Amino acid sequence: MKLELSQQEYRLLLEMVYLGNWVIGADEPELPAEKLPYAKLEQKVFALAQEAGCADLVEYAPEHRTYFPTRRLEAVS
Repeated sequence: MKLELSQQEYRLLLEMVYLGNWVIGADEPELPAEKLPYAKLEQKVFALAQEAGCADLVEYAPEHRTYFPTRRLEAVS
């Protein structure tokens, strides 16, 4: 499947994915197995941030091999 988005549309998608995953796991100290697909999808979307010109919203932590929202993305909540 191929999905074409403008930079503005990608930014909105990034915000929606971040907020959705936050809602799904906000009350969980550790994400249960049934919710892991959401976290994995979030990582896939976050991984495209630099290429999409949205590096200000996502940062990569190589020591954890994980993408994290920046404070700027967290501010949307």
